[in-house]
Amino acid sequence: MTPDTFTKKFKKIDLPLHGVRLPSFEISDSLRDRLDASKSEDNEKILRRLTYEGYERRMLAKEIDASKAKEYTDRAELELTTMEELGFVDYMLLTWDVINFCKENDIPVGLGRGSAAGSFVLYLLGVTNLDPIKYGLFFEMFISKIRAKKQVVDGVTYLDGNLMVDIDNDVCYYNRHKVLEYIDNKFKGKTAKILTLNTLSGKLLIKECGKIIASKSESEMNLISSYIPKVYGQVKDLEESYEEVSEFREWCDKTENNEAYRTALKLRG
Repeated sequence: MTPDTFTKKFKKIDLPLHGVRLPSFEISDSLRDRLDASKSEDNEKILRRLTYEGYERRMLAKEIDASKAKEYTDRAELELTTMEELGFVDYMLLTWDVINFCKENDIPVGLGRGSAAGSFVLYLLGVTNLDPIKYGLFFEMFISKIRAKKQVVDGVTYLDGNLMVDIDNDVCYYNRHKVLEYIDNKFKGKTAKILTLNTLSGKLLIKECGKIIASKSESEMNLISSYIPKVYGQVKDLEESYEEVSEFREWCDKTENNEAYRTALKLRG
C-alpha cells in the first residue's frame, strides 16, 4: 500500500493544534470515601490530601527527618502550588493511580528515574521512592515555571509539548500486561502505545560493521566513514555513496571488506 492510498482511507477532520491537552482525571467515589472527601472537593484538594497523607505516613515510618519538618512542608507547598498554577494536577493524579494499582496488586515498580525523581510530592504520593531533599535533587529539573508555557483557548488549557513534563515509570516486565489492561479498561478508547525508533546512519553503520566484521581499526574506519558525504546535514545513502565516491567503492569492493558493506546495507534504517 502506498502512502497516498493509505491516507485516502481517512477523512479529513478539522483539528486545530494549540499544544498538548492533558487528560482530566475523575476521582472515584471509593477514593473520596477513603479520603473522607466530599464531592465538592476538586482535584487540586484531592492531590493535597494524598500528598499530606503520604507525608504523615513517611514521617511515622521515620523515612523523613522530623528535624527538617519545615523544609519538607515548604517544599511540598512550593511543588503543589506550581503544579496547580501550570495545570499538572490531573497528570500527577493519573500517574499516582497507575502506580497505586501496581502496588495494590504486588506488581514491582522502580524507585524513580529521570527528572521526576526530583519531586517531593511524587515521593509523598509513592510514585517515586527516594527522598529528593535528602539527596539534593532539584524540583525545577522536573517542573519549572520559567520553562513551562501554556495558553487557554475556549476555556481549555494547552501546554507547549516541547516543554512538557513527563514521568518515567519502570514496571515489572512479567506483569506489564496487567498494567496495560488496567489503563485500557479505565480509559477506554483513549489510550495508545508509542515507541522510540532509533536508526543508524550510513557513516555509523559502515564504521561499526568494518570494525566488527572486517576487523578493521578505529582509525581506518574513521577514514572510510568520512568518504560518505552529508548533503544539507543529512548523511547520504550507502548505495548512493558507493556509486558516487570512488574511494569508498574501492574499499567496499575488496574481498576482505565486502561482507561488512553488504551487512551495513541490510541494517539500514
